[in-house]
Amino acid sequence: FMETQHHPKILKPNSKEYFKARNDYYRKELLNKETIKQRNQEEIEKLLKELKNERFKKEDRTQ
Repeated sequence: FMETQHHPKILKPNSKEYFKARNDYYRKELLNKETIKQRNQEEIEKLLKELKNERFKKEDRTQ
């Protein structure tokens, strides 16, 4: 499990410190995933807006 690599001391499996480190690690991972999801969502919305704008420009030209 990865968090032990970042820890200067090797943690005993099933010790209190081990579980705390593991939970901290998973919490960090989850936070990263949420942040990425949020960023992707914002990016998608921006691109959709640009696409709509392009379509409107094209329609204006055809009329």
